[in-house]
Order: sequence, then C-alpha cells, then structure tokens
Amino acid sequence: MTYVPMMKTKKTSIILTILLALGFGIFYLINSSMLFSEEQLVEKAAKEYSELRDQGKYNKIYDNFLVSKEKIKVSKSEYIKKRTSSSVKIISTEILSINISDDIAYLDTITRTCPKTNCSQPKELRAYYVWEKEDDEWKITSRLPLCIREKPYEMAPELSRALSINFEYYLDSYSKQSPASVDPQDVKDSDFTNCVFIEYTNSSDPKTQGRFFFDNSISSLEKLVIQVDSSYKQYDDLAISILLAHELQHALEFIEYSYDGSTLSCIESETRAVMSEWMFLASLSEYEKQGLSQRFPTTPDKLNQLPQPLKNVWDLIQLSQSASQKCGSHNTSCYWNEMDANVGKYVRDVYKDECKKY
Repeated sequence: MTYVPMMKTKKTSIILTILLALGFGIFYLINSSMLFSEEQLVEKAAKEYSELRDQGKYNKIYDNFLVSKEKIKVSKSEYIKKRTSSSVKIISTEILSINISDDIAYLDTITRTCPKTNCSQPKELRAYYVWEKEDDEWKITSRLPLCIREKPYEMAPELSRALSINFEYYLDSYSKQSPASVDPQDVKDSDFTNCVFIEYTNSSDPKTQGRFFFDNSISSLEKLVIQVDSSYKQYDDLAISILLAHELQHALEFIEYSYDGSTLSCIESETRAVMSEWMFLASLSEYEKQGLSQRFPTTPDKLNQLPQPLKNVWDLIQLSQSASQKCGSHNTSCYWNEMDANVGKYVRDVYKDECKKY
C-alpha cells in the first residue's frame, strides 16, 4: 500500500475542481444567450435567415425559421413553391432598427429588389417585419404591420376624432366582409392611425382642401403627413372625416409603395381616393345620412352657396343616383361597377389640371 500525503491529495483535488469549474463556465458562456442582448439574438437570426434566403434554401427556412402557427397555414411544399416562383430577386436587406416588446420583435428594414429578368434598376423597399420568440428561438412570421408606433401624434382634438371615426368605419367594413374569418391581429396590423400626423394650413389654392405629402423628405412610414385647410376649423367632425377618408387613401398608397414598390397614375390614385370618400359616406347610419341630407338646399339655385365639403358630397350623391338608375336597387355588383366608372369620369374632369403636373 502506497502512502499519499494528505496535503498533496487535497491540493490536487482543489486544482481539479477549479479546472472543471472553469471548463464548465467557459462552455456555458460560449453557448449561453446571456452573452447577447435580445436585439443581437434577433439580428443574428435575421442574418442567418437572409443567408439561407439568398442561397435559395427555403426548406431550411421552413424547418428552422418559420414560426409554428405559420406552418399550420401553409405546407412546406407550398411555401417552397411560392418562394421559388417569385419574379422578384432580393439583392440585400438592411435592418434599420429592432424594437422588442415581450416576445415580439419588430424589424424596420430596407430591402433592395429587382425583377429577376432585369436587375438594372433596383428598388429600395421599406417595411416592418415581425419575429416571435418560440422555444427560446426567434422565428419569422408573415405579419406586415403598417405602423409600429405605440402612441398617436398630438394634433387638434377634432382632427384626432375625425381620424378615429375613419378607423372605426374601416373596422366595421372589414368585419362585415367576412366576420367569421376576421383575425384581430390582422386588424391591428392594418391600423396605421398612430403613424398619421394631421395639421391645419392656409392653402394658397382654394380648391386644395386637404393634402397628403408623398414626398419622402416630409412623409415616412412612421410619420404620414396630412394637411387640412384652416377653413375646416368651422366645420364639424363629419365634414373633416369625409376629407380624411380621401387623404388617408393616399397615405395607404404611400405605405403600399414603400412595401412593394407599386404605383398608380394620378387619375387612378384620385379615383381610389374619391371612391374611399363615397364608401365612407355609404357606411354612415341612416340617422347620420338623414342629418347630412338636411344640410342640402331644397332648390337648385342655392347649390352654389354650399360650403366646399357639402359640394363634394352633393357631387358624389349625383353620381350614385346615376348608377342606381342604371342598375336598379338590387344589383349591387352592377351599381359598384357603374359608380366606379362614374367616379373615374368625374375625376378626369375635376383633377385634369392637377394631374397634368405629374
């Protein structure tokens, strides 16, 4: 039997314990997410996702980066087919900022794209993407929120009320389309009211009652700037709401352009905006419609005395009556097609000088 001094054994044991502790500590630190902030982990996952996308490895994206609830909506083969059949080539993606709330990350990004057939004129698209934390890993969703601001801009109380009225109309029309399939998250993602800033201005052109700024140096995804002529201070919330229905449609077009690069001609844009006014008016309750009709004169000779907001409404009522006379009261499809055609003619006449500038 060999004799081992107690001190040497104790010293060896201590050294081994320290080495083991250091080894486990280093292993833990290397593999632990505690080394990174959540923002860095999201950025890391997004970059890995982009690399796989650029390599066309959509099967790996589906397996490792797509959140589970998205896989319920689309099979792996369908997902790969959709991505590979796209006519758009993604050149690069830049992350401008990452905002995290609980287990949801909002990525503000700029993506450079071009048609696969011709990449000589690439586009820069700006959009918000949503990632979710699932099983301690960040994964991408299909959500594309139009606005990620948590608070609205400060503005005159009547402008805020008119903005809220417009979104209430949107909620109502959205839910009526298919109430059973309305996803509350989709409704929330479609709400861009917190990104709208409205202010009064003294317009030099009496025909310009409202204006949305398509100029990127003024408007952006986080601040969609609308100006309302100061004359509207004398009108009620309904008159302002009708005007905003028009300008908010232009703001939505700006968002669509930022997201996918789609553009409309001036006439197409104004036709959509005027149709939005009419659809807002058509959504009013019978009580509100009766109140509005009481503001119109009973004799045609007094029409010129109407304030501008009511003149606009009067014009739309005449276009609607023309469509109803042609299609009858029960042919909804015919009515809306005819109304769209009538509005198109109206816009080409009213906005012909304005659209010559573009």
